[in-house]
Amino acid sequence: MAETLERLGIEGRRVLDLGAGPGTQAVPLARRGFQVVATDVSPTAVDRARRLAEREGVEVTFLVDDILATRLEGPFDLILDRGVFHVFAPEAHGRYLAAVSWLLRPGGLLLLKCFSAEETRPECPPGRYAPEDIRRIFSGPFRVVEIRPSAFARPGDDDPPKALFCVNFR
Repeated sequence: MAETLERLGIEGRRVLDLGAGPGTQAVPLARRGFQVVATDVSPTAVDRARRLAEREGVEVTFLVDDILATRLEGPFDLILDRGVFHVFAPEAHGRYLAAVSWLLRPGGLLLLKCFSAEETRPECPPGRYAPEDIRRIFSGPFRVVEIRPSAFARPGDDDPPKALFCVNFR
């Protein structure tokens, strides 16, 4: 994500980090000058992320929120989703797209990382997508401009789960 932000020249804007987990994206974004709102459905993850931001001396607004029933207010210039979309059943795609579209300003950017259809491990979420799936699902409210192979890298893992990294403009 950092490489994409640099390549597109995106800096210092209002960002929503969906599924922030322990804050490993939110904190570096705040350090780079972004105004970050980071959400997760887990209160434990939000508390852990708050402690990380405090230790790092950066300001991030952390909230417990579910994007399918969000109470957030936009608009955001950029939304990062590094693991939320692929946990939803296909029946929830419409609600996800409506919420993300509503929160993202026109011309805003959605950076999405999701499991790839090429990933075959049983422990990965059932939501796994091919590039044509992403184009079909997101083509209404978004303009899909880039889909490339990626991975969910983990420290010490020499064979991380396969993913797709997608750049979508609203």
